[in-house]
Amino acid sequence: MERHTMAHLTRKPNHRALLCLLTAAGMAVILGVVYALCGYWPFGPNSVMTGDLNSQYIPFYAHFYDAARSGTGSLTYAGDMGLGNGSFALFAYYFASPFAWLYLFFAPETYGWLCCVVWALKILLASVVFVWYLDRHWGRCALFVPLGWCYGLMGYSVAYAQNVLWLDSVLLLPLVAAGLDDLAAGRRGLRFPLALAAAIFTNFYMGYMLCIFSVLYILVQLAVRPLAGQRLKRFGRFALYGVAGAALAGVVLVPAVAQILTVKNTGLDGGWGVQFALPDLIQKFFTGNFVWADVQTGLPPVYCGMLGLAGALLYAVSPRPKREKTACALLTALLVLSLWWRPLDLLWHGFAAPNWFPYRESFLLVFWLLSLGAGALVAPLTRRRVFTAGGLALVLAAAVFLTRSETYGRRRWALACLLLGAALVLAWLWGRSAGRRRQLCACALAVLTAGELSLNAVWALRQFEVYSVADYRTYVSDGRATVQAVEDRNPDNLRVEKTFFRTLNDPMLLGFEGLTHFSSVQDGTGTLLLMALGYRSYGASYGYLGGSTAAADSLLSIGYFLDRDGGRVPTHFTATDLDTPWQVYENENALPRALWSPGSAGDFVLAEEVDPFTAAETLYSALLGQDTPLFTRQEAGAGDAYTFTAQHDGILYAVFTGTGADVPLTVDGNDAGTVLSLERSSGAVIDLGRVTAGQTVEIALGEQVDSALFGVLDEQALQTACDALRAAPTVTGWRDGAVTLQTDKETDGLAVLTLPYDENWRATLDGDPVKVEAAGYLVGVQTPAGTHTLTLTYTQPGTAAGGLCTVAGLVLLLGLGWRKKHG
Repeated sequence: MERHTMAHLTRKPNHRALLCLLTAAGMAVILGVVYALCGYWPFGPNSVMTGDLNSQYIPFYAHFYDAARSGTGSLTYAGDMGLGNGSFALFAYYFASPFAWLYLFFAPETYGWLCCVVWALKILLASVVFVWYLDRHWGRCALFVPLGWCYGLMGYSVAYAQNVLWLDSVLLLPLVAAGLDDLAAGRRGLRFPLALAAAIFTNFYMGYMLCIFSVLYILVQLAVRPLAGQRLKRFGRFALYGVAGAALAGVVLVPAVAQILTVKNTGLDGGWGVQFALPDLIQKFFTGNFVWADVQTGLPPVYCGMLGLAGALLYAVSPRPKREKTACALLTALLVLSLWWRPLDLLWHGFAAPNWFPYRESFLLVFWLLSLGAGALVAPLTRRRVFTAGGLALVLAAAVFLTRSETYGRRRWALACLLLGAALVLAWLWGRSAGRRRQLCACALAVLTAGELSLNAVWALRQFEVYSVADYRTYVSDGRATVQAVEDRNPDNLRVEKTFFRTLNDPMLLGFEGLTHFSSVQDGTGTLLLMALGYRSYGASYGYLGGSTAAADSLLSIGYFLDRDGGRVPTHFTATDLDTPWQVYENENALPRALWSPGSAGDFVLAEEVDPFTAAETLYSALLGQDTPLFTRQEAGAGDAYTFTAQHDGILYAVFTGTGADVPLTVDGNDAGTVLSLERSSGAVIDLGRVTAGQTVEIALGEQVDSALFGVLDEQALQTACDALRAAPTVTGWRDGAVTLQTDKETDGLAVLTLPYDENWRATLDGDPVKVEAAGYLVGVQTPAGTHTLTLTYTQPGTAAGGLCTVAGLVLLLGLGWRKKHG
């Protein structure tokens, strides 16, 4: 598609900067209105921090803040990521964006208001860059300013506001497209590979989508230009520059993919069917049509403003060349088909079905439609074309009226139709007017668009939960102060946990090493170990939310427990005298992070479907080299009431299984919460308190469960076992991804770290490489008798290859530039 000739000839030298400035100023005002109406900081008490931004991104930012500020952190391994996990994919997926690096300059207590700034900044810059692209692609047009606002506050950016890591690609897409325009026109092509590399670097997942779109976009550009035999050559240049751009990001891309492929499943899940009825998609282009279900399994967020929709309709009836309109129609159809037909949709998602937030490629369709609409607005608008576009608008409005969901009422539908009609009329009046009347039409259209976008954003954002900036600040400040006091008391680097939680990633948010974690890149080994030991809760996430046994806590070095507001405290923890905002409890039997076993790695293997009591005994027996009974068990079948008589003193635990939800539990008539619930899911260990020999306990449930398993822990046997295990290797250095031990044993044995086994661990014994083995789900290294220094280092796969790719990409880019200049 080529510029409109008259617009190109009459544009002024500084008009592009003026358009961008007006776009930025207008978007700032719109966002201010949205923030004020939603009560967001600085105009209200709340934060845009919601959903994934609240539960994942903010804690991850806090983790990298601590890693960078402490000087002992690592990009490749995180000890506060569950039991410990490779973290480079976490960096590449969530933190590689320069916008995320802003969080390194502010303490985590400030992130409640800082995320408000970052989201607004991305929206504002995306609108400005889009206007810059439109001006460069089509020529001069004042209506590009409100179109830029439509791009910045498109339905995608609002509905997925919490997924700020995806908005970098929304911002970079116009730069990628501008670079492709250069290649299609035969100009220098550096802009495309640099923009593409930036997109892949900031978030390789979304960068992958831009790679696919780049192929489609360049094919359209080459098809519509009269190149006379140059198409294949220019496509070849595009391919070379594309490879160079992807290679430039290799330093992040290769190691991230190497890790992510080990933890994410791929495949054409769900067959070859369609995902919604196509007529239903039309309503999503209309104002105020976002519903909460759209972030789960609803319809694509393709809202582009009524001006954007009007522009797309005007393009459909515009006098643009037939070849151009055919090529553009085919790409539009393909983008719509990609949202509708599941195999194509999965292709855009890397053949991994999205977990919530489906149709993550939908911003590409909005970009494309807005770009086409801009092309229609720079051309003369005749009354006939406007009436024809109006007829198409009436057809769409009728279709929406017939297919709209119950949540999209008639008033909103009528308002959207009125706004669409007004956009068409004002665009036509602007096109046929001159002087002050033309300016008035442009201002009216800008005001109309700004008001509509503000209203649509407020309607959508009010459907999300909100968090107070002040409450967040207090929680983080009190939590971090408590954790710091624990760390000062904790020279052995014992883990910390709690059963109350703000999010599943509180360990990262507050800066302590615990068990609880959730992200898209968590490893399964640690999860399997926690599941076996009874730490299970919150769906597929396993962590310390419902508690476990004292034996499991001691084995996994959980030395301290935090309590706020008098919550449930595990029986085996005792209160400390620390003066902290939250109460701190201590586990006196907590074992060191490094242990020693006279046996072999095979002794640690847990049987499938093992119960938590047997799993703990198996691991203790393997560590001690002898059978170590710790629990007295009693199994029971389905029922809603059980009676248990203790054979000896100890702590009574229960494990219930079933498919119910929030089943009330009472013990001896006293309320004990619920089971099969968020904090105590099926198979989770439940602490019922201490019992004495001969004591009978009455357990009643609100409804029948499938089975029950009871066990009494012999606390004296546990203490004896833990005392024997304290003669462990001496830890002389422990930091993320790097551990140094001193061993001094009279016999050969196995050094065991309470870290999840990962094949990327490497070990040396007195400087010589030795094998790292899987001791069940833990890291193990065979050590000979005598005094030795054992060093374990986590190595990130793909690092060397990624660095070579980046160097190769730079060389290729320089070579292409030299050839263009001298060829």
